[in-house]
Amino acid sequence: MPAVLLSSLDSVLAGVSPGIDAPPGMLGRTLATARAWYDQGRNAVVLRHLPDLLRLADQELESGHPDAMERYCQVNDLATDLLDKVGLVGAARLTAQNSIRVSRQSGSPLAMAAADRGLTIVLRHEGKTATANLVSLRAANLIERTGLTDVRQAISYVQVMCTHAYVAAQNEDRSTVLAAIGEAARAASCLRDRVPPEIADRATANARMYRVSVHWALGDAGTAVEAGRQVDVRALPTPERRARHFTDMARAWWAWRKPDETACSLLTALHFAPAEVTDRARIRAIVEQLTRHHTAVNSARHLAAKVAALPASS
Repeated sequence: MPAVLLSSLDSVLAGVSPGIDAPPGMLGRTLATARAWYDQGRNAVVLRHLPDLLRLADQELESGHPDAMERYCQVNDLATDLLDKVGLVGAARLTAQNSIRVSRQSGSPLAMAAADRGLTIVLRHEGKTATANLVSLRAANLIERTGLTDVRQAISYVQVMCTHAYVAAQNEDRSTVLAAIGEAARAASCLRDRVPPEIADRATANARMYRVSVHWALGDAGTAVEAGRQVDVRALPTPERRARHFTDMARAWWAWRKPDETACSLLTALHFAPAEVTDRARIRAIVEQLTRHHTAVNSARHLAAKVAALPASS
């Protein structure tokens, strides 16, 4: 990552970066564009624009705009997801804490739960899984106490229960895992009477996708693979989510010592969003081991050639 970009990001997070002369509505448009890039798996592009996006969020928050707190949290939640994904966990911790602070000021359960989810991911990658478990449980309780009367609350509840299940799996708490992922599936099913079919299908696919992660984390590679076969990939809404599903499948196949199936899953992930393979250290490690130790496997050779041919950034 270019040093000038890291320096700019550090300045923004330290609060010593110069402001931007921005026209009204610029933050909303810039955030929507950045979210679209993220969903397409264009991490490098989002990273280049992230310092300006964070500056805009800071400025709008200071302006006292009615929607400023919500947008500030959305920007910092996106930043947390991205920075954590590409290995800048320290910076992700700062943006997660920013979102935690402002979401509490806003009083919005949705904003607070989203901020908790981001912090949960960071804590997990810092190895603080016990604390991550408590934060993810707090997020679930925040949303559950709303009564899920609003569709956005119900959709958020599915997501936070999936996250809670995954953290519980990393704590080897099997009973909590099964209860949480089962609750996510139940909540997704209940959406069918409240939202258009494609939105309900998306929530169901997301809950099923997380079953792959949680069973892999519990050490049940075969169960994880079987769960993955039940996911309707077409219902996953973005290239980033589809690629993420196939990297999860690759991890399960790899744990099952199936190099050909692992490589095939990674090739499919590359098709949807190459950055999901190249930007995540744990997935890169699988690619390196595959291409170094399984040169007799045709799919592994194909994977090596595909990765080598990728541009430096997208």
